[in-house]
Amino acid sequence: MKNLKTIVKFYLFGVVASLIMIGFIHIYGMLFDTFYAYPELEIIIKTPLISGLPFGTLLWIGYTINKLPKTKNIYLIVVLKALTYYWIGFIAGLLIIGFIELYIFVFNEPYYYATLENIIGFALLLGLPLSILVRIAKKLIDDKNIQTIE
Repeated sequence: MKNLKTIVKFYLFGVVASLIMIGFIHIYGMLFDTFYAYPELEIIIKTPLISGLPFGTLLWIGYTINKLPKTKNIYLIVVLKALTYYWIGFIAGLLIIGFIELYIFVFNEPYYYATLENIIGFALLLGLPLSILVRIAKKLIDDKNIQTIE
């Protein structure tokens, strides 16, 4: 019963995260591209229900990372930490590419806009080096905190 409760809880968190993303897509549609502004209600209902599982899984991974000292399986710890850093690197890559696209839009630079497939693919590629940078930064911050405490 406890596992079912956890699964349902994180699935609902994933549905809420998906609804928030749909809200951002609507805002984008209203401001920049009217194609995304008014999708059918059926699509708005189905999308978060389908994407709730992967988003919920990622939220569960992030939640579980905080409880890792209690976990005895070292392989699970390594995989979860690697996935978490990669996810953070992927999100950072999306943000970087988003700001580049915004710069091109605002300043009317003579570049073509990237397609969504190109943006996601490039962010997936950026995920690995950015995750390594996030890990290095976390290590430096932790070392700095340890030295200031002493």
